This record gives sequence, C-alpha cells and structure tokens, in this order.
Amino acid sequence: MVEGLKQKPFLMLSLGLAMGLLVGVGMLAGALVATGVQQAGIKQASAQPRFVLPEIPLQAASHGADGFALTTGSINEDTDGLYTLDFLTGELTCWIFNARTSTFSSQIRTNVLGDLGSENGKKPNYALVTGLVSWVGGNAGAARPANSLVYVVDCNTGNFAAYGLFVNKSTSTFGALQKDALRRVAIGKGRNIPDRE
Repeated sequence: MVEGLKQKPFLMLSLGLAMGLLVGVGMLAGALVATGVQQAGIKQASAQPRFVLPEIPLQAASHGADGFALTTGSINEDTDGLYTLDFLTGELTCWIFNARTSTFSSQIRTNVLGDLGSENGKKPNYALVTGLVSWVGGNAGAARPANSLVYVVDCNTGNFAAYGLFVNKSTSTFGALQKDALRRVAIGKGRNIPDRE
C-alpha cells in the first residue's frame, strides 16, 4: 500500500491537507467551547460571592553572601531597620533610617558569638531573617520595643537566637544617635544531634 501511495503524490497531498483541516476544525471547536464555558462561568461566578485571599505586602527582605548577611525589619509604624551581620566578628547591627535628616540616625549593636557559640575550625555561616511581633504589655518609659525581632541562625551548629531592641521614637525622629544593645530575647537549637556514647 505504501508503494502505491508513493506513486500518487497528489493523493498524499490531499490526504495531508484533509488531516490538517480536521485538526484545525477540532482546535477551533475546542476554543469556541472553552470560551463559551469560561463566559458562562464568569456570569455564574458574578452571581455568587467569591473567596479572595487578601493581599499581604512584603514586610522584610533578606540576603546573605560569603561573610555577610542583611535583612530588614519593622521598627515602628513609620520606619524599617536594616540589620547587618558580619560573620567574622559576629557583630549584629541595626541601622535605623531617619527620613527627616536622610541619614541613619541610630546604630544599635550586639555580638552574637557568645549566644550562638561557634565550631572551631569551621568557616562561620549564618542566616538572618526578621519577623513581626506584637508585644504584650508596654514600657512606661519613652523607649518602646520595635515591631520586629531579628533571628540569627548559626548554620553550622543549628543554634539560633532572637534579638529585639527598644527605640525612643522621639529621639530617632530628631536625629540623635541611639547607642543601645540589641537584647537577646530567646535562644534555641535547631539541630539535635544524639550523643554517640
């Protein structure tokens, strides 16, 4: 039969065109049906209440590189802080930007090495993120806790710590430097290695 088709090229061309036409008609019919179903679904959906998830704006951004990490976190309703962590020194610094003076008005520091420990002989490797916190109770003084905690994880040991800070909003607004230690709020261990003894 194949031999017979080779001798009749016109028949082969006609057969190919007919098959292509059938595929095209099938695709057109499918598109029309899909459009009709979609339009009917839109009309039907508009009659019924729809469940829509609320938009959640990005509250923080983080990045880490060889030897250094940074993240942002909410300080108060007007300001974010930029947290930086130097892997070699363990120095964690929160830089608070002052919109009135266009400068960093505060540098609040602590060292994480004492809280997280380190593995001798291993290159320091940390992860740094922030999370929102709603504090229970309040501070009677002018300084109040920031709206976020910064979490530091030692990726070698699995140890982690959460740090918070107190900010005097009126001082930060007017550009005075606030030299205050970030305060360790909690510590934990993310890696449980059983004793081999």
